[in-house]
This record gives sequence, C-alpha cells and structure tokens, in this order.
Amino acid sequence: MLALLAFFLLGAGYAAGITIDGDYTDWTHYQEYTSPIVHRLPGAEIMSLKVAWNDTHLLLFLTTENSQSWDVAYGFAIDVNVSSGWGYEYSSDGDAWGRKIAFNASYPDLPDYELYFWWDHSSGITSDNLVKWTGSGWDYKSLADVGGSYAYTGNTSAGLQTLEVAIPWSALGGKPASNTVAVMAWVAGGDGSSAVKTIGPDASVSYFNYEWSDWDDFGVLRRDVVNLTAATELGQVTIDGKDNDWTAYTEFTSPTDLPGADATKLWVSWNDTDLLLFLFTNNTVSWDVAYGFAIDVNVSTENSTGTGWGYENSTNGDAWGRHIAFNASYPFLPDYELYFWWDHSSGITSDNLVKWTGSGWTGYNSLKDIGGSYAYTGNNVTGLQTLEIAIPWSALGGRPSDNEVAVVAWVAGGDGSSAVKVVGDDPTAYDNTDNEWTDWDNVGVLADQAVPLDSTTEVPFFGSMTAVLLLLGAALWLFRRG
Repeated sequence: MLALLAFFLLGAGYAAGITIDGDYTDWTHYQEYTSPIVHRLPGAEIMSLKVAWNDTHLLLFLTTENSQSWDVAYGFAIDVNVSSGWGYEYSSDGDAWGRKIAFNASYPDLPDYELYFWWDHSSGITSDNLVKWTGSGWDYKSLADVGGSYAYTGNTSAGLQTLEVAIPWSALGGKPASNTVAVMAWVAGGDGSSAVKTIGPDASVSYFNYEWSDWDDFGVLRRDVVNLTAATELGQVTIDGKDNDWTAYTEFTSPTDLPGADATKLWVSWNDTDLLLFLFTNNTVSWDVAYGFAIDVNVSTENSTGTGWGYENSTNGDAWGRHIAFNASYPFLPDYELYFWWDHSSGITSDNLVKWTGSGWTGYNSLKDIGGSYAYTGNNVTGLQTLEIAIPWSALGGRPSDNEVAVVAWVAGGDGSSAVKVVGDDPTAYDNTDNEWTDWDNVGVLADQAVPLDSTTEVPFFGSMTAVLLLLGAALWLFRRG
C-alpha cells in the first residue's frame, strides 16, 4: 500500500506539472508574451489585444493589468487598406486626439482610422471617437454615431480592466477586399502626451524611462495583420466587456511570413529545479535555420555605466556567430544564450547553452550534458513546430535571488546571418527588407520580458493539489478497508 501511494505521489509530481515531450497541452494555464510585464504603470497598463471579425463588424478585445485609476487615453490604429502605404503618417499637431504619435512611412501600412477612449479616474470611460483620416485631416464620429458599440469592466479604484469593441465594417469603408486588417493599441495621457505602453511592443516606446511627452514614431502596426478567414471569424458576440466568448482566439505575438523560419509564441515558466521554455512556430516547410534564446538571470545587476551586465555586442557576432547584439540602453543584457540547429532533412542536430564571461563565451554544453532536456514536434516536410525546453537552475548559476528572469527568442540562418523573427516582436528584425538575413540586429525587446518567478508562473512540483488530495484520500480509504 505504501509503495502504491509513493507511486501516485511521484506520478503527480514533476511529470504532472510539465513533461518535456514537445506537447503544449500541459502549458495551457501559463502565460504567453503579449506586452511588457515589468516596471509597471499601475494606472496605464495594457497587456493583450485580441482581434476577430464577423460579416458585419471588426471586433477588438483589450486587457490591462491596471491596479489604480488614472486619467488616460486608450488608442487604437486601424489600417483597412494594408500594404497600400496610404494613411496617417505625421502631423505637427499630433494624431487624431493631439497625442504625439506618428507612424513610420518606411513601412507599408499606415492607419486609415484611429479609435480613442478617455478613461476618467473618477468616472470610467467618458468619451469615444472613431476618427477617419481624410488625407489632410480627421473626421470624428462616436461609435454610437456609426452603429458600433463597446463595453468594459473596471472601476474607479482599479481602473480599466477589459475593453471590448464592435466597429461596423460600414464605418470602415466596408470589409476589406484583401481580407486583411492591421491593428495596434496604446495607452497615453492627456493632450500633448505620447504613448507609454503599446501592443505590440514598439521600439519608439521605452518601458523604463516612461516618456509621457516625447514623439513616438510607430513601425509595429505592419506586423499585427489579422487574416480575415474562418480561423479568426467569430459568430455571435455579446459586447459586454467579458472575454468568455473569445476563448478560441489567439493574442498578438509575432508575425508569420517566412514559411521555414518562423517563431510565433514563447511561453516561460519554472519550477524549483528548472527554467522552462516553450516555443511555437507556424512553419510550413523545412529550412536549415538556427533557433536562439537569450537569457538574463541577473536582471537587476548594472555595470559601471548604469546599464545591465551581460553580452552587448562583438564584431564576431554572438555565441554562434550570428549578427545579433543587444541594446545597452536597456538594463537587461543576456548572461546566457541557448541555440538549436534545425537541419532541413534531419530535425534538431545540435544544441548549446553558452555562458557570457564578460569578454567572451564559454561552456558550449548540450542540455543533456548539464542535466537539462528538450523535446520537439515537426518533421522534414513542415519544419519545427514546437520546442519545449528544461534548463536546470544549476546551469544558470542558481535560481535568481530577485525572482526575475528575462528571455527573448529568435530564428536566424547559418554562420554570419542575423535574426529574421524575434519573439517578443522586436522591430530590429524587420528593418532591412533588402538584406535582413545578414544585417546586424540590435535587440532591445529583451528588456520588456522579465518574468516574475512567483506562484502565477510556477509549475507546481506536485502538479494539481486537488489530484494529490484525492489520491491520498483514496489510499487512506483502501488502507482502512484492510
């Protein structure tokens, strides 16, 4: 009986929390990257944006992690003629609501519409505007004026929590013939302010030195393109500020446009013994590519210049000689890089965890050599699909005392190449359309992705405590029956 009880307890342990098998079903309760989760602004915090549609409406769902109620503006940019290069770019007077927000004309997508909401700290949402760019100015309507609607949750203590919006296609010039629409979101202050948080994360906004009044020149809009297909279509939706009828739809993570060099989502979790990573792709063909990860386990440590300690750049490239550097203006720089090589005909053929010494790289150990493990799904036809990783804390110098770790992932080519996809979504990987495989990428988004090592992200050692209690109860019942 005691042997049987021990077997049940072990079965409900590490394996019940996370099994390193390449299958993501045991990660369903863990957070995926959407927007920065550290250095929070308690009354101006946006976390995720979901986009869907039906035959009559474009549908948006915004979530925040506000804990206070501030006077702020929530803005959205919408492009319904994607890749045309037509839309609002810049005005010395600011955007539709006079915020210091512009859009990068070097990208093909510029907003045809802006949607704004004002959150009053003592009253909630007090005004909304759907504003059309005419080519020389703005045309203002409320959502009610155009047959749209919105609902939200939140209060005057905790601020906005969720915002759900339905915009009639008729108010956007009709459903786009191209079946694509580009959307991004941000939070700003009052007149003359600028964005302090965006979805997706944009290089023009620092998440450490919050700039309430600088100019923000967005380029990220072009990468949040939603295909209006059956995969994203919603049926009947109740605009009530709740997301229970949105559960099947994904949040923005990273773009998908390279069929054999894709990375779309990165999930991070942990337990007492390991840092756990799960990478998703949307590959449809198999190419020879490298999948890289940067890991910072001393996120609060600064060097003599006040920036983070870790690898910044080298003329020889990073740990695997890729043209990848890190932005020293951010306090987080990687102490470790982890690389995998995907061979188009054989799958993963090598892996390395490499440590930065301060002047170079050392280690070059496989995960197996240091007690770690990985598993993946995919084949030589469709390429890598998922990659699941366990890295012992002992191989990372121990679990961080400040309970934070920062992680970013990318996909690159062979020797001397650079990143062509970054998760989180860093603009540096999309800044050179003519030479993106071999340019230099100076990644800054790592600083936006520190994961608090607390109960919200931990994989519990004993898995489901309910299951453990049930097993104990059953064992005791059998024991009493003799």
